[in-house]
Amino acid sequence: MLEARDNWPWDSGARDKIGVKDEFQRVALTLAGSREADRVSGVLFSGARPREGASTAMLAVGREIQRALRLRPLLVELNRIRPCFTQRLRLDSERSVHAMITRAAALKDCVQTDSTGVAFLPAGGDWPGASASTIACRILQESEGRFDLVLFDMPPMLESADTLAAGSVVKDLIIVVRAGRTSSEVLSRIRQQSEGAGMKIAGSILTMQQRIVPRWLDRWLVG
Repeated sequence: MLEARDNWPWDSGARDKIGVKDEFQRVALTLAGSREADRVSGVLFSGARPREGASTAMLAVGREIQRALRLRPLLVELNRIRPCFTQRLRLDSERSVHAMITRAAALKDCVQTDSTGVAFLPAGGDWPGASASTIACRILQESEGRFDLVLFDMPPMLESADTLAAGSVVKDLIIVVRAGRTSSEVLSRIRQQSEGAGMKIAGSILTMQQRIVPRWLDRWLVG
């Protein structure tokens, strides 16, 4: 069993961790409220460009779903371009999406759980010959009765076709946007692509926000 990290998974670069945590809690409540009862639901997490914080945001939302809402989330890494789960969370790469595809391993044998009860499935490597839609469909099917929500960490939408491919199976999408970096033109392209693929943008998360109110004034106002 993995050892839970005391400070994970808040974005270490965030200036206001309380505000960032509120963002994650808001999205967790939205996803929990929109899911179908007694049936596993899936949602994709993706940004426009690399390093916008999509993986961190998904980890944080999944943690909130498990901790605050008492639901059973499964956090799946379907980002084969820049996988980070194995190293960041110290997971076993032999129990992974790669193992499910290349060795026909069962989901129940690949899922890894930390000490807080959050379940993970890392990418573990590439999966040539298998589409993201096929993989997402299989994971959802094998998650029935085991998990309430499956969160998929996807590559940036403008960098890989995997997100749109998985969107043929998982219709809900959370867009992660980095403050001061993602332009309105890029967001417009994402919206057009997602709508064209029949996906619904279920919410958004703004990362790397800057504080406007100084901390000393914030403390004084709050008392």
